[in-house]
Formats: sequence, C-alpha cells, structure tokens
Amino acid sequence: MRWRTTIRICFATVLGLGLTLALLGALNERQPEALAQAPRSFHVAPSCTGIPDCYPTVQRAVDAAHDGDLIKVATGTYTDVHTAWVDQKPITQVVYVHRSVTIQGGYTTANWEDPDPVAHPAVLDARGQGRVLYAARGVSPTIDGLWITNGDAAGLGGGPSGEDVGGGVYFSQDVVVMTNNRVFSNTAGDYGGGLYLDESVAILSGNTVMSNGAYQGGGLYLLGGAATLSGNTIAANSADYGGGLFLVSSAATLSGNAVVSNAATVRGGGLLLWRSDDAALSGNGVIANTAGHGGGLYLDSSDSALRGNTVAANVATEGGGLYLSGSGATLANNVVADNRASAAGSGLYIVASYPLLLHSTIVRNGSTALTAGGSTALTAGASGDGCGVYVTGDGTRLSDVDLTNTILVGHQTGILVTAGNRATLEATLWGTGAWANTTNSGGAGTIVTGTRNYWGDPDFVAPSEGDYHIGVVSAALDRGVDAGVRDDMDGDPRPQGRGFDLGADETGLAVTKHAVPRLVEPGAQVNYTIRVTNTSVVMLTTAITDILPDHVTPAGPLTWPPVTLAPGQVHVKTVVVTVEEDYAGVLTNVVEVMTDKGASGVYVETSMAGYRVHLPLILRDD
Repeated sequence: MRWRTTIRICFATVLGLGLTLALLGALNERQPEALAQAPRSFHVAPSCTGIPDCYPTVQRAVDAAHDGDLIKVATGTYTDVHTAWVDQKPITQVVYVHRSVTIQGGYTTANWEDPDPVAHPAVLDARGQGRVLYAARGVSPTIDGLWITNGDAAGLGGGPSGEDVGGGVYFSQDVVVMTNNRVFSNTAGDYGGGLYLDESVAILSGNTVMSNGAYQGGGLYLLGGAATLSGNTIAANSADYGGGLFLVSSAATLSGNAVVSNAATVRGGGLLLWRSDDAALSGNGVIANTAGHGGGLYLDSSDSALRGNTVAANVATEGGGLYLSGSGATLANNVVADNRASAAGSGLYIVASYPLLLHSTIVRNGSTALTAGGSTALTAGASGDGCGVYVTGDGTRLSDVDLTNTILVGHQTGILVTAGNRATLEATLWGTGAWANTTNSGGAGTIVTGTRNYWGDPDFVAPSEGDYHIGVVSAALDRGVDAGVRDDMDGDPRPQGRGFDLGADETGLAVTKHAVPRLVEPGAQVNYTIRVTNTSVVMLTTAITDILPDHVTPAGPLTWPPVTLAPGQVHVKTVVVTVEEDYAGVLTNVVEVMTDKGASGVYVETSMAGYRVHLPLILRDD
C-alpha cells in the first residue's frame, strides 16, 4: 500500500447501514405523516422557470417536503441564510433540516436524472453569516453531493456547555448519511470546524473535508454516538487539538480514509482519540500531518484497535507518527515510516501506556524522514530524534509495551525505554547495511528481546516511494511466531510459505495441494489439485516439482515447464494417480515450488488408502 498513491479503500459500512435503516424505520413509525405520503421529488434551482415543484432555495424545498422525500439541487451557489428558533434561541444557517429527507446536489436544469456533483457543483455558501447545515434532533437526513462552505458557528452555541460548534454541519442525536460532499472553509470557535456530530449514528462516505478550522476538531468533531467513516479525504484542516479529526467517547469505525496535511498546534495533527475505547481504525493513510504531540495520531485514554494503517511523513515535537498516553491500544499490521520528532519518539512516543503491537513495520523514522512529496523532511545531519519507539512514564504511571513480529530498522535508536518502564519484543528484524539501526536499543529501562532476533535486509519493494511491502528475499520471511493475526495489511492470508512473516506485509508464495478423496480404496484413483498463488507484489517465475506418494501410478517426482505468475495470479494443476491394488496405508504427497527471485514454498498433503468398512444395520424389536 503506497501512501503517495491512492489509499486502498475497504468499505466496512454494512453493519452501520443496517443500523441506520433500522433507526429510520423506527423514526418513521413515530411519524404517521410520512406514511400517509408517497415519496415525492422537489427541485431547487437558481431559476425555476418551467420546472415543476421547484424552489429557489433549499430551505423552502425542505419546508415543503415530508419525511422520505427527495430534494434535487441544481448547480449554482445558494447564499441565503435563514433564522430558525431552536430551544427558544435564534440560530442562523443556510438550511435548517427538520425533515428526514434526502438532499442531493449535482443536477442541472436540463438533467434531473443523472447527478454529477463534480461537474455540476451545488454550493451552499453561508458567507460567514451562520452555519451551512443544522439538523433538528431526531431526524434522519441523507446529504449527498453538496458543496458546503463558509459556515461560521460564532455565537450559535450548540455544544455540551454552550460552546460554539459545527461551523459547516451540525447534527445532534440524529441518524445521518453523508456521501460525496465537499465540506471546506468552515470555522467554529470551539468544536468541529467542518462537522460536529453529537450522539449521532452516522455514515460518512466519499466526502472531502478540507481547510476547516476550530479549537478542537478542525475537520470533524465526533462526540459519542456511532459513526462509520469510509473512503473520505480529510485534508489541510487545523486546530489546537485534533487537526483533522477529534473523537470523544465515540464508537467510530474509520476505514480507507486519507488523513493528509492537517495541523494541530498542541495534540493530534491528523487524529486525536480521547476516551474512545471502541474506536477502530483500519486501512487508513495518515500522511504528512503536524502537531506539537502526535503528528499523525494522538491516543489519550483510548484502548482502540488500529489495523493495517499507514502512518507516514508526519512531524511533531514528540511522537512524530503516534503518541499514546494512558492507552492499551492494540496495533496490528501497521506501517509507521518516515515520521519525525524534534525531541523524542519519531515513530512512536508511548507514555504511561500498555499497548500491544503485532506485525508492525517501523522504518526510518527520524532526521531522514520523507515528506509527502518524497523529499527529506530534515537534511542529513540536522537535529531531530532518530528513535523508532520511545517508551516512558508520566511520573505516576509506567509503561509496559509488547511488540511481536516487528520490523524495526533504519533508525538512530530502534527502541529506547526510560528507567522503570519495560518493553518486551519477540521475533524482531533489526536490519543490516543501509537498514541497520545505529543502536538497536537504549535507555535505562528493561528491554527483553526474546529468543528470535534477526539481522538482514528487509528487501522493501520501493521505500523511496513509500512502499514498504517486503520482497520475496526479505530477511523477514517466515521468521515470525503465531500472534493470532490471520491476514496482513492488504488482507492477504497469514501465514504463507513455511511460517509467518515479520512486519505488516505477508508475501511470497501460497502453495496448497488437496487430495480427493481423502480415503481411497486400493486400485482406485486420487485427484491431486495443486494451487500456487503469487502473493508478492512482483512477477515470479515458478518451477513446480510434485513428489508423488509411493504406491501410486504414475510415480513421482513430476516437473513442469516454468510458469510466470503476476502478483495475485493463481496457477492450478491437477494430477490423477491410481493406487496399487493391494496397498493400504498412508499416502504422502510433497509439492515444492521455487522461483527466480528466491521465494519458495512447500506443501505436504497426507491422505489414506484402505478399504471402507460397512457395518451391518441391526434392527431391534423392543
């Protein structure tokens, strides 16, 4: 997975969508008005001449609609700001959403059937005079394909203690779907410059949240609730805390999002998670963000799950990539590379925490860290901490960190543990040559390196381009222990070959062979099916040798002409043999595969030859 190219998106919204639909149904049951009306379509356009059911503003269309209706918005810029009274207080916004409607942009007055929000933007522009979208409590709107800009929450309150929140979009205790929107250039004095969601069930997919600002949560602020964010781009937002995204006590699921070039002056340049034990981050790219602490991510009192993320080219004073405070998070299959901290912990800064790190690739964090554009963040010899993992306490609490199946290479110091703290490592690749750490470990704390320590070239595929997949001759191949992780950062199965690979990537060859039937009578036939899968990211030319069992015809070994497999390609070969007439016993078949790149795979299939025993059926007359 390359952090300089499109982030691989894996959608994990099925459960959230099901919950959304269930809640939509519950809300509709409480509103007989919706049941009495068939869904209708309304149109919004700068000029409504000749257009049926058309309104010049989105607000007038929402006011005319019932729950379940569709409001189609034609391209144009809509700057009307309206006042609504909520809890006996006036609030201003472009659209006050008080119906469970779908608002969809991207149409033209000549085409109301095929929306294209990129080619035909429908822009809701508050011009700094209020929010853009404000939803009444308990509604279930869908917002699709709108451009939401220049909202300002100044003086509008809405926060738990009256704070000004949600400059662009505000939802509280709602069921929300937002897809394919652009939320940009909005501000809030306190929380959620772009979006603020309070105790809401939300699905956000395919949105771009960019250049928004707030004190906390420059792009988004999620308070409680259950949100699913997939395939969004969260970029160039700013805040004191949580430049891109701030999660507070939230059961959020983030998958396949690009969190890029956000900034926080204090904590969490890309993301800040606080008291969010149920949050799960998978397959996200957290790239080129900056902060005082936690350039990429800051986890505070959050026992979250981070899986298959790439955290790269982020910069901070402490914790260039990740900063963990009071956290028992589980991190699996993550790449932490090319991050920088000027003081401590260029890769990870772990304080008063007890995280579990499984199959981590922690590479080249420090003074030679790459920026998002590929150049070095610091020139050679410039000041900066070159530590991959920094473990310390906070004066009251200590840290106890476990790292299993780790690639930890290319640092001034691989891991540093301060006095009284502890780190336990098992199955670690320390690197050699250009990938060697100047010092593998340091500090006055306790570091237990376990029984499996390896030195060699990790054979990264394209590290200058941010691609830290391992090659087929990597010293990380087959060196790991079973840590209970059954796939890698790309979803490829573990293990392959002879054992588990170290780091976030599992590569090489997957070789299997199956006998049908598994129990065969003497003199009968057995079908052996060989499957060879290229699970690496390079072309492989394979030589396959099938050592057939004794007591079968034809006899082995058998060989075939070399087969060239592209990444992900599968080669299938079936061999039919006949068992000797009088043989009963074990049949052991061994398949050996070698490649031109040095990768190999072996699979042993054991079956049996023997007579089936047919027991008589005895009937009892009781």
